[in-house]
Amino acid sequence: MAQLLKILLPALLVALALPVQAQEVNKFQPAPKQARVRVPETVPAYMKLAAIYYGQKDYANFLKVMQKLAKMAPNDPDIQFRLATAYALNDDKKNAFNTLLLLSNLGVSYDLTGEDFDNIKGYGLYRHVSEAFELNAKPRGDYDPVMKLDDTRWVVDGMAWNPLKKRLLLGSVMTGQVLAADIQDKTFKPWIRPNRKNGLQSVHDLAVDEKHKRLWVSSNPGKRFRNPDGVDQPMLFAFRLKNGRFLSRHPLPDADKPHNLGAVTVDEAGNVYVIDRLARSIYWLPKEEQKNGTPLKLLVALPALEGLSGIAWMPDTGKLYVSDSTVGVLLLDRKKHKAMLLKTLAPLVTTGIERLYAVPGRLIAVQSSMSPQRIMRYDLNEAGDTIRSLKTLVSGQPELKLPMAGAVVGPHFYFAANAQWTSKDPVEIARVVIGEPEARPAPASQPEPPVAPKAKSAQ
Repeated sequence: MAQLLKILLPALLVALALPVQAQEVNKFQPAPKQARVRVPETVPAYMKLAAIYYGQKDYANFLKVMQKLAKMAPNDPDIQFRLATAYALNDDKKNAFNTLLLLSNLGVSYDLTGEDFDNIKGYGLYRHVSEAFELNAKPRGDYDPVMKLDDTRWVVDGMAWNPLKKRLLLGSVMTGQVLAADIQDKTFKPWIRPNRKNGLQSVHDLAVDEKHKRLWVSSNPGKRFRNPDGVDQPMLFAFRLKNGRFLSRHPLPDADKPHNLGAVTVDEAGNVYVIDRLARSIYWLPKEEQKNGTPLKLLVALPALEGLSGIAWMPDTGKLYVSDSTVGVLLLDRKKHKAMLLKTLAPLVTTGIERLYAVPGRLIAVQSSMSPQRIMRYDLNEAGDTIRSLKTLVSGQPELKLPMAGAVVGPHFYFAANAQWTSKDPVEIARVVIGEPEARPAPASQPEPPVAPKAKSAQ
């Protein structure tokens, strides 16, 4: 996953410094001509190459690769920070400070005490930037602890609110269960369990269709799970919202290819949309085709997006948004099968997002793949294509340990501050006030369903 890759990047820089065989290299790589092959034009491929040069202390080529990466992912603060590191290692003080100053103005925070920055230490600008990063790292936002799940086996990757039962639903990667949490009594119990009838596997996200009283679950295979047909493959599941009874499961149309289902959302008509992180695509299931066994349909393929993470349906405007942890937030055109990057009216970081949620006129972003980890609110213009302002709901709190799943419940946003991806501490459920809603245009008419794409590779 994108957020785990960034967390493990320092270790990756060391590990990839060891001798390698058949390593993909490009024109920067000092290798015999017969051994040269071109690096794939992807961010992960160049990150690996940068790690090799860094480990070999070949800082000149490290800088060249980081400059290319910075152009490929201009909105990714982690890559910009590694670029500043490369400048510092090459004693390019001007560009190092300029890059760090830009980062400090975006509200992110990094540690500058390592030996990589020895060439720029002792300067006034170094102290200024260091203090700015320290200020950015200070805890912000008022949030309320709600309850803890003391069991350390869950790994909560999905969350939703069940309005019929007034329960918070939590999806577990490790057990394949959906837990029902009573936020008043501060108790929880397993509500849906994997079995041979439903074929549920690791749970990765939940979405509630209140109108049609259904719970949608995206699920992927794991070592602990086998579906009833003995075929391990990602699937989308539907359960009755009233009692958790199994309704249907829906495979992908090309199950022989690599897939990994992630975030899921539902529109007012009952159409379901789900991210496929490996195929870099968005699939959907029309309301009228939700009979058990019906495969998902390709809505749009986005091969250029390597970190698809969140998806959210905006109820008042009928717009569909998707987040990419490297690129930012995009607006999907379901008719033209395209994605357009949201415009912004002020400098801000929209990368590092791992989950995305919508309330009228606003998006809530869980930015767990950045430093400091935070939960943000983006206020949109009436057209829904521009972020006109933002607010930090919570940032830098010590309880934030790779937050992931969340759910909107009335005026609050509930979230798992510790989802147990990197910490075996109890799952900490907390909530934060979203803020007073602003006047919005009248609700749009019934959402018009997408049309079938002309070609599978449309983007």
